Amino acid sequence: MDALTAYAAERLRAGATPEQIEAELALLGWGPEQARSALREALIGRGAPEAPAAAPAPQPSTALDVGMSLFGFALLTTVIWAMIDLGFGLADQAFPALLGGLEPRALARSIHGAMAALLVALPGYALTMRWWFARYGAAAKRREPALTRWFTYGVLLCASLTMIGDLIAVVYALLQGEATTRFALKAAWLLLIAVLVFALYGLERRQLQYGRSPPRAALTAIGAAAVVLALSGFALGLKLAGTPPQARAQALDVERTNRLLRLAGCIERSARDGGELPASLDALLALPSGAECSIAARDPLTQRPFAYRVLVPMRDRGAGRDGRFELCADFNLAAPATAAGGALGPWQRHGAGHQCRALDVRTPVAASH
Repeated sequence: MDALTAYAAERLRAGATPEQIEAELALLGWGPEQARSALREALIGRGAPEAPAAAPAPQPSTALDVGMSLFGFALLTTVIWAMIDLGFGLADQAFPALLGGLEPRALARSIHGAMAALLVALPGYALTMRWWFARYGAAAKRREPALTRWFTYGVLLCASLTMIGDLIAVVYALLQGEATTRFALKAAWLLLIAVLVFALYGLERRQLQYGRSPPRAALTAIGAAAVVLALSGFALGLKLAGTPPQARAQALDVERTNRLLRLAGCIERSARDGGELPASLDALLALPSGAECSIAARDPLTQRPFAYRVLVPMRDRGAGRDGRFELCADFNLAAPATAAGGALGPWQRHGAGHQCRALDVRTPVAASH
């Protein structure tokens, strides 16, 4: 014990107050901090307990924290949209609606779009949440950004409302006798997604707000369930909407159909303007108006001309002239009739391989003069 502390201890034993001791030491030229330090040591020497060390203040959030939080919520929105779109598309593909359903090609594109979004967003979201839980662990002592907290409350509210609304919709459908298999699958899929989101962010609140690390088994179960749902959706998507080679083959068939429709229009215009069907595709393309039909006359993959022949030359019939011609193309896949009506014309339904269609042309008599 140094002399200053010993003096302070002696004065305390003599009944002097701390204020008197500080004043005496000030008269002797000691500073306030030195006086308080001596008094502190003297009090501890007399058995006074030391004050516990103050807990360190939480570290403030940074721009990186806010940015990663917003990035995570953007990825979450993409994942939820993709999961819902994928599940609903698969239900519509497996159990087509009798009225108002999407055309199968459009439905397949929607499913593939959801799969692509999920393939990009889900791993990114998993890595972001892993970083977030590590950075804001129970021992990290960081202050959560206020924006993140309110966004999380919004996510929990939306998930809660979705679960409640989903259950109400199921009960309503049962009461109305409209609980079809397609509806039941969509309702179950939506409920699963809402439950997973609610569970994940409930655990996140437990860690960030209450400082308790969530059970590792619970996080693992949520992650495993999300992966199983995503993989199941991918597998069913490839089976029902087609693999990438099938999608490419289907896209080529659609382009063939569109070109055949445009080519048929070119041939009909030629017959209407000239009064006769063109003898060949070369004759059609040699016309002044044939340049715009050059792309439509060729297969999109092989670039070979489509097969064309005149079946019945133009002839007078009543108030007009009639004729018939045939167009042929090689298709990759069979296309059954769809809900799109006659949008694809005579190629609304076709088989795989070489397919031909006979088309009629009728023009007014005046068009031949």
